Amino acid sequence: MLFGVHRMATNFDVQRVFTAHQVFTCLTTALHTFVFIKPEATLYDGAGDMITPIDSALLEISYESTVVLYSPTPDRAFRALIRDATGCISCQFLKN
Repeated sequence: MLFGVHRMATNFDVQRVFTAHQVFTCLTTALHTFVFIKPEATLYDGAGDMITPIDSALLEISYESTVVLYSPTPDRAFRALIRDATGCISCQFLKN
């Protein structure tokens, strides 16, 4: 997705997070109108208690932003995050 963004774009921000706590902080401080999240399967290892706060933060930010939660292979944590989503579109791309 990033290849289409000009390197001099001033209204674009990329934040890499490595822990569930960092995801939560990122979500609660985001001021963007479009948020794209691709969680890694190991992000919630040892931090399963963060799924509910992150779920709540996703819901809160979705009132004023478009939130895309993407996973090429949905795992248990990903499914937990989308379980309570107010609007969810699921797409599956098949390889030829």
